[in-house]
Amino acid sequence: MRLMFVITRGDILGGAQSYVRDLARQFHDDGNQVLVVCGAKGEMTDALAAAGIAVVQAPGLLREIHPVHDPRSVASMTRLIRSFRPDLVTSHSSKAGIVARIASRIAGVPCVFTVHGWAFNSSESVAKRAVYRSIERAMAPLASRIICVSNDSLRHGVASGIAAKRMVTIHNGIPDVTTLFRATTNAHRASGLMRVVSVTRFAPPKDQATLIRAVARTPGVSLDLVGMGPTEPAARNLVTTLGIADRVQFLGNRRDVPAILAGSQVFALCSRSEGFPLATLEAMRAELPVIVSNVGGAPEAVDDGRSGLVVADNSVDGWVEALTRLATNPDLRVRFGRSGRAGYEERFTFDRMYSHIASAYRAAARPETATERGVIQQIQRT
Repeated sequence: MRLMFVITRGDILGGAQSYVRDLARQFHDDGNQVLVVCGAKGEMTDALAAAGIAVVQAPGLLREIHPVHDPRSVASMTRLIRSFRPDLVTSHSSKAGIVARIASRIAGVPCVFTVHGWAFNSSESVAKRAVYRSIERAMAPLASRIICVSNDSLRHGVASGIAAKRMVTIHNGIPDVTTLFRATTNAHRASGLMRVVSVTRFAPPKDQATLIRAVARTPGVSLDLVGMGPTEPAARNLVTTLGIADRVQFLGNRRDVPAILAGSQVFALCSRSEGFPLATLEAMRAELPVIVSNVGGAPEAVDDGRSGLVVADNSVDGWVEALTRLATNPDLRVRFGRSGRAGYEERFTFDRMYSHIASAYRAAARPETATERGVIQQIQRT
């Protein structure tokens, strides 16, 4: 196949960018012709270029929705599609999804839209949610298929008026690592402060402030914060104000995250909104017990009470209770970690995800046959 991936940002390496990077590389390695189009170049596109994958920058993808500028972006995208002549366009993130779907329809090429998180999520204002919801309803018929990375996203799509038959859930998956990057039983049972790690960008809807406040109220816990972003200065000020600078480290953006996870005892992801976070899967892969907020698709990876804990109300009190439960029970941390690793191996490997995605892409790239309809139905059942 000739595949064109379209995503808003290529200058960072968040969940959607990691998803596109890994899929693009695998499709390329499997002999497909791949082109990636993004609004800005940087960390993701550097990784793609190193793998020999062509990248084109389309700056118009970075702008907010605009009635004057967006038609120009659509025209530019249409020219790119006609020039590359893909069998399928696959779009990721809201703005890229809108532009790519319209341009693909004009160019007469099928398009798959992947929902990493709807634009009408709860972190936006009521007015913006209403506008984005209307736009997504209007855009939905332009996609041959809409892939949701969580059941929660699919439910929200249906509730917003998008036909369920147009959507399918394919959970995220990530490549495995060697046993060197797994937390060990001895590490889980080590004496001293329980080392909690959180790997996420410092920006809404991530909620490091609630996690920091909970750590301040939980004796015997230290916290490593991996990532950077606009809310980091406020988080640093909060740590100083609470007097816990000796228990909290700001590690910045790191390329050795698997090693950091392997040296930790608990993973925490505190957020106000989520699609289906890859960071949680990375922690499960590392055999870490996880604590997540009960938002979006985040709880779908966690067997609450078996592989980790889900904080139902995302309150400071809820996080203190979860942290305390693990800090006072090393054996529970071991059991949760082993269960999480088993869950990763069964449900969230990259190979499993890639198999489902490749089948969905092949089916969308040309008119469905009876066999292809059967493939989609099988994906929906798994």
